[in-house]
Amino acid sequence: MENTSTRRAGQVLLVWGLLVVAANLRASLTGVGPLLNRVQSDLGLAPAAAGMLNTLPLLAFAALSPLVPKLAARWGEERLLGGPLVVLTIGIAVRWIPTAAGLLIGTVLIGAGIAVGSVLLPGLIKRDFPTKVRLLTSAYAMVMGGVAALASGVAVPIAEAAPGGWHTALGLWVVFALVSVLVWLPQMRTSGPAGPARSGQQLPWSSGLAWAVTAFMGLQSLGFYVVVTWLPQVLQDNGVSPATAG
Repeated sequence: MENTSTRRAGQVLLVWGLLVVAANLRASLTGVGPLLNRVQSDLGLAPAAAGMLNTLPLLAFAALSPLVPKLAARWGEERLLGGPLVVLTIGIAVRWIPTAAGLLIGTVLIGAGIAVGSVLLPGLIKRDFPTKVRLLTSAYAMVMGGVAALASGVAVPIAEAAPGGWHTALGLWVVFALVSVLVWLPQMRTSGPAGPARSGQQLPWSSGLAWAVTAFMGLQSLGFYVVVTWLPQVLQDNGVSPATAG
């Protein structure tokens, strides 16, 4: 009975950990769009440089995502996820520095942390909760999307009310990132040894299904990140208030 209760408590803690991590996987990106005009003005960024604020994370996704399976096989999924959470936290803190260099370097670190976390979380759900994949995947997506929407909606009001303006509006998410690190620490301590990487795996270059999935994911990401970056600015240029645009 005690083992059953302990295991159940461990599963509950794991679920909470997964959801808290999910809450950090988009918010630091979606809060940029409503503040883009202020960021450009204060730092003297050209439109192309401003566009890089959501392009750099995507480049990090592309560069790091293929490496995650090998790293997970070496270190274990739980231990590996702890590192990107720390990197994400550092990135948000660096982005708080009121310079263009701090903003861009922090954005790269944020993209790196989110890239690894986005690959690992669905796999952890499938591995540890094989009978509840649909439920937990839905919860994970709902939390990630809900907090992302909240970040966009509160960005301008926080920038207008808080000391530090848009720097604070972007930087306050470091608190949530720190919470995710603390919540995930128990999983890193209980993580078992990483298993050996499976050999003989081939990338599915000749698979039509793989290319179809790649095209679908690429197109939906294109639409999402273009809208997240520029739609608030388009609305503001057409007379909508910054807060409403967010």
